[in-house]
Amino acid sequence: MTIKAGQNIRFDVKISGEPPPSKSWFLNKARLDSKDDVSIDNEDYKTKLVIMPVSRKHSGTYLIKAENSCGKDEVAVEVTVLGMFKTTSATTTTTTTTTTTTTNHYHYHYCHSHPLPLPPL
Repeated sequence: MTIKAGQNIRFDVKISGEPPPSKSWFLNKARLDSKDDVSIDNEDYKTKLVIMPVSRKHSGTYLIKAENSCGKDEVAVEVTVLGMFKTTSATTTTTTTTTTTTTNHYHYHYCHSHPLPLPPL
């Protein structure tokens, strides 16, 4: 996935399993937690990661891991952020191009964890 700096990323991931799995997000193998520009919301059968606005430091491999007493699964997505995010006098300046799966500068990616191998993203 490639996006421009200054836009937002939103990953909505549906996760199944009994008991409900624990969920953890990683960027380049470092665990992510909610802070500043990163928001993580975990529920029993879904998780959401929102980064707003993105900058080049948000480029890399995002990994969601789900685990319970019956097993574990993970899905990785490569994200490349292009350009630099600029601000002038509290006004955000971005150049936006229309791409598929873009709504109000949010990029949505849906992952479904299941026992079969997933196709490359």
